[in-house]
Amino acid sequence: MSFDGGAGGFGAGLFPGPLDAAQAKQMAALEGVSRTRTTNGFNLGDTSNHLQEPAMAQRLGAPPRQSQRNQGFLNGLAKLMQSRNTPLPPALTGVDMAFDPGMWSMLDIVEPGVISVAGKDVDILKLWGLVSRSGGAAQVSATNSWVHILASFGLEDQPVNGRPVSQILAQYYQAILLPFEQLYRHNQRHQGPQSDGPARRLSSASQEGNLEQHGDSDATGLKRKLESEEVDAKRARQKTVQKLPAWMGLIKLRLLRPPAPPCPVPAVEPETKSSSFLAYARSTTPVAEISDPSKATQSLVGVRSQLSTELSYALTTITVLTTMRGDTPQSGFPIAQCHELLDDMLDLLEDKAFGAPESSAVGSDFVFATNKELVTALVDFENEPFAGLRPRQGDKDRRLGPFQRPGNTVLSIINILRNLAYIADNCGFLAQQERMLDVMLRVCSVTRKDGQFAAESPILSLGDLITVRRETLYTLTQLVSPIPGIVFGDNGNPTTARIIHRAFHLISSFLVDPSETVSPFSLVQLGALKPPLLPDAALETFTRLAQADSSRKAFSTIISPASIQQLFTACIHRLPVSDQDFQTIIRENWLGYMEKVLMTIYALAFIAPPSLKRSLKADRSLGFKSVMLRMVQRFLTYPVMDVRGQFSIAARRAVEAMKVLDDGQDLFDTSEATVTTLSFGMGHGEGAENNRERGTGLLGGHRELAWELLMQREVISDSVLFNELESLARVE
Repeated sequence: MSFDGGAGGFGAGLFPGPLDAAQAKQMAALEGVSRTRTTNGFNLGDTSNHLQEPAMAQRLGAPPRQSQRNQGFLNGLAKLMQSRNTPLPPALTGVDMAFDPGMWSMLDIVEPGVISVAGKDVDILKLWGLVSRSGGAAQVSATNSWVHILASFGLEDQPVNGRPVSQILAQYYQAILLPFEQLYRHNQRHQGPQSDGPARRLSSASQEGNLEQHGDSDATGLKRKLESEEVDAKRARQKTVQKLPAWMGLIKLRLLRPPAPPCPVPAVEPETKSSSFLAYARSTTPVAEISDPSKATQSLVGVRSQLSTELSYALTTITVLTTMRGDTPQSGFPIAQCHELLDDMLDLLEDKAFGAPESSAVGSDFVFATNKELVTALVDFENEPFAGLRPRQGDKDRRLGPFQRPGNTVLSIINILRNLAYIADNCGFLAQQERMLDVMLRVCSVTRKDGQFAAESPILSLGDLITVRRETLYTLTQLVSPIPGIVFGDNGNPTTARIIHRAFHLISSFLVDPSETVSPFSLVQLGALKPPLLPDAALETFTRLAQADSSRKAFSTIISPASIQQLFTACIHRLPVSDQDFQTIIRENWLGYMEKVLMTIYALAFIAPPSLKRSLKADRSLGFKSVMLRMVQRFLTYPVMDVRGQFSIAARRAVEAMKVLDDGQDLFDTSEATVTTLSFGMGHGEGAENNRERGTGLLGGHRELAWELLMQREVISDSVLFNELESLARVE
C-alpha cells in the first residue's frame, strides 16, 4: 500500500487520471491553505521555532491537539497495539478498550496523543515523524540522536530520577511507537522501487510545512468536502501485495504527502533493471557409494596442490568421508583402495610438522613427560597475567595473512587418521603401515625450550600437542584391537625401533604420574565413578601390543630397564589393597580395568631382564609379593560363589605374573639346552615325565595360606594354575 498516493500526491487520490498543470497548481494551493487551519504547527521537516515556542502557537490561534489528523493516527495505533495483546490506555488513544493499568503506569498522559516527559508535552505523532525522518529508532539509537529530538520538544538531556531524559524518551518510543514503525517499514519493503523512502517523504512533508504558514482560511470548507471523498478515491488506486488496515490510508494521505510541483512535470516511469547473479561455488556431485574410491580423486589433487583453498576443501571432504559408514557398521571409507591418498596425507603431515623426514634413531636427548605434567604446564601458562598477549610456540604468523594456521592442518590430518582407524575394515591395512605409525608418534614428541615443555614440532602449541597425543593413543587402541593387530619384529630396523620406543613412552605418559597411580577406591573418591578413560585406553593398548612373542622380544631389546621399572611400579600402585578397593572392583567396568592392569604387570615382568626381575622381587618398599598374595587370596576365597567365578581370570593373571618374576630368568634366551640331562638308569623318554614347575619359593613364608588356596575348587580344576601356585609355595 502506497503512503503517498503515487506521483500525483493528494490530487491523485481524487482524479483517476494524470493532472494537468492547472489542476496540480490548484490542488497544491488548496492543500497549503487548508493545512494552516488543521495543523498545530506540526512539521515533519525542519523543526522551526513555532514548534518550540508555545506562545507563538497561541498567537496563530492553533486549534486543539486532538484534530482529525491526530485521531486517525491514534485509532490505527490503538488497533495495532490491541492486535499485539498490549492495548494502550483510552486516555492516550481516545479509543475505549480494556487495558492493563500496570503495564502503562509509567505514562503521564496529558490528553489523547500527548504525554508528559520531564514536565514538557510530547506529541507522539510528531515524535514518530521526527524519528522516521532520522532513519528509524535503530538509526537514532546508533547515532545517539535522541538528544537532537529532545530539542524539538523544548527538552534538555538532564537526569530525571537518575536517568537521562533522552533514555526515557527512547523507552517511551520503543513501548508505544516501535510496533507501528516496524509495520510501516514492512509495508514499504513490499511496494517495490516505485515507492519513495521515508526520508524523501519526510523531506517533502517538511516543504509542505513551510507552505502551511502562508495559506488562506477561505478554502477550509472545500477541503472538508475533498477529505470526505479522499479515502474512497485513494482505495481505488492501491497497488500492493500486502493489505493493511484502513487507517493506514488516512495516515498516508494526511501525513506523508509529497509537495505538488510548482510547474507541470511529466511523470517518468521508473526504469526497471533486472540483475542476475552467478554463484561462485564448486559444483557438488553426490557420492553414490562410499566404497567407490574414485570419489577421492578430487581430494587427492587438492592435497597434492597444497594450495590453501584447495587443501582446506580437500581435508574437509576427506573428514566427512571418513565419518560415513557403508552397508555395515564395520565398513566405511576404504583407504586400502586409495593408498596414494594416505601417502600424500603423511607427506603433508611430515612436511608441515617438521619439514623433512626422519632418518636416525631416537637420540639421547629424548624428553619424557606425562600427560598430567603437560596439562599442568598448559594451565599454569594460561593463568599467568597477560598470557594471551605473550607470543608462544604454535601461534599463527601474522605474515601468513588469511591462510590457515599450519597447526590446524596437522590436527585435521591426525583426526582423519583416527577416523580411518575406527573403521574395522581399515584396521588390518593401517596396522601394517609402518610409516603412518612412525610419523604420528614423531608428532607426539616432547622437548624442552627455556626450561618449559614444548612440542618438538615448531608449529604446534602445547594444547595442540596434548590433543595430538590423545588422538594418537586412541588410534593405536583401535589398530591393536583386531588379531593379529600391530606385531613388531626384532629385525634391527631403525623405523621399528623408533615406533616401539615412542609408543611405549606415549603409553607410559598416561599411566606413571604419581598423582594418578592410586587404588580404585581412591579414584572413586576423586570423582571417577568409572575407570579413567585415558589410562584404561593406555592399558588396553599395551597389553595388546606386548601380546605376541616377537613384539615382547622387541620391547625387551629397545626399552630401557628404568622405563620398565617405572611403569611396573605404577601398575602395582593401581592394584586394590583395602576392603573398599575390593568392593569397588566388583563392578564389571572396574573388574575389566583391573584385569588390564594385571596383564600389563605380566607383560612387563616377561620382558624385564633378569637383573630387573631380582630387583623388583627384593624391593620391600614396592611390596609386590604382599600386594599380589592378598589380592589372589581375596579373589579365590570370595564368600559368594557366583561372584568368585568372575575373579578367575584376574587371579590366574596375578599368579602367572608372580611365577614369571619368581623364575628370574631371561625368557628370550634359548642358548641353554631344554632337554633334561640323562642320568644313570634313566631312559630318553623319562626326561619329560619329570618336567614340573620349579621356583625359588616366593610364597615360601606363607605356606599355610598357599595350601589353603590350593584346596579351592577353582584351583584344583585348573591344572596350570595349580602347578604354578604350588611351585611358588615350594622352596627348592
